[in-house]
Amino acid sequence: MTQEIDWEFNWSREYSNMYGSSSLYGYIQNLKKDLGMDIDARGQGANGWYSTFFTKGAKAKLIDLYTQKMQNDIEYIREKMQLLEIDGEKFVKFTKSLKVNKDTSIEDLKKLLDEYYTYILNYTEHLYRSFYMVKAGEDLFEQTIISKANPKQVNEIIKSYSIPLKKAGIFIIANKFKKLKSTDEKVAFLLKEYPWITCGDPFISRMNQDSAKIFAESIKEPKEIVKEITLDLDQNEKNIVKAYQEMLYLKDKRDEYRREAFHYGLKLIEEIESRLNIPKENLSVLMPVEINMALDGENVLDLIEKRKLGYIVEVIDSLETTREGKQVVSEFVKQEDDKNTDEIKGITGCSGKVRGKVQLIKHSKDIKNFKKGNILVAITTNPEYVPAMDKAIAFVTDEGGITSHAAIVAREQNKPCIIGTQVATKILKDNDIVEVDANHGIIKKI
Repeated sequence: MTQEIDWEFNWSREYSNMYGSSSLYGYIQNLKKDLGMDIDARGQGANGWYSTFFTKGAKAKLIDLYTQKMQNDIEYIREKMQLLEIDGEKFVKFTKSLKVNKDTSIEDLKKLLDEYYTYILNYTEHLYRSFYMVKAGEDLFEQTIISKANPKQVNEIIKSYSIPLKKAGIFIIANKFKKLKSTDEKVAFLLKEYPWITCGDPFISRMNQDSAKIFAESIKEPKEIVKEITLDLDQNEKNIVKAYQEMLYLKDKRDEYRREAFHYGLKLIEEIESRLNIPKENLSVLMPVEINMALDGENVLDLIEKRKLGYIVEVIDSLETTREGKQVVSEFVKQEDDKNTDEIKGITGCSGKVRGKVQLIKHSKDIKNFKKGNILVAITTNPEYVPAMDKAIAFVTDEGGITSHAAIVAREQNKPCIIGTQVATKILKDNDIVEVDANHGIIKKI
């Protein structure tokens, strides 16, 4: 049955089963509500990563819908974005209100975990809708800029217009750091006001003194734009630019909601961890119903060991199934790529040309081990990657466009950057010597 489906790869992230699968279900609901489509979906988990696949063509239909709405019905887009903010606020409020301790009953822990997961499910529907809205908005923005701008000024113009209409956490932190004199003051501020900024999954540990120091030292003071370049835009084009600037805020804020909620929800996860005497890293391969089974006294240790080897979650014809164990890895859908190629092509995020040694970031723990002077290669980047990006001489990513996080940071730091390669993390290996020619969007093995 699985082989008959023409799966289309969507994304791969360092997510737990609970969050990865909630994202899978959120996407299904997104398609159903916005396009009236029932789709098949698959999640694959192994080595702490979760990859998603959906019915081929579904993603393109969503982006087409949002592109049309962006051009002809911008209020539709804003209403959908507002739903994300409403449910994001509810999600954070719920986790902040959680009260659990050693005296909390098993039944109450189970009930709270079910509620917590319901909030995650509700939020991921809006969260993953926003990804495709942002993609549509970025594509329209890029088309507008490229059609109007002098090719030599494209990067400068994009930077000039790429200013969020509202500031989210990372900008607030950077501005606050301008007023703080020492690293110790910055660390204290982070731990008090933004301890959740690196918490990207329900099972990730809190920021501590050491990780806060690394993060604080990587944040640069925001640079003032010396010369603002403007274009002669008609009203529709101005609306597209404004919507794009609203989405720049949304890109940061949507992650902040989940990171903050996961941070405050960690007290529930840690209490369950303590009751079961199972490390949260192992609990991360289970779903809430299975964690609740464990709280009822059922043995889940064998299931955990099998899931750690690999697992598949499928929703086909609305029927959900899960398989795990070493044997399912052979059933994983694989992206087509040519591992023997010596040349990779992508999109220029920031021009420049360098040679250096590849260092892959596959897991969040790889960030602190990144060596100064290497070329950073990753699926994508986010604010958590900034400490490594600060040390790198160039960035290469599988995902993203000229308005992605990696491209924006590259232009800010004036480092060569090639994004949207699709295959860089599969073809390149640690210590490969490569030339990153971001002037032409080409990475060559030397």
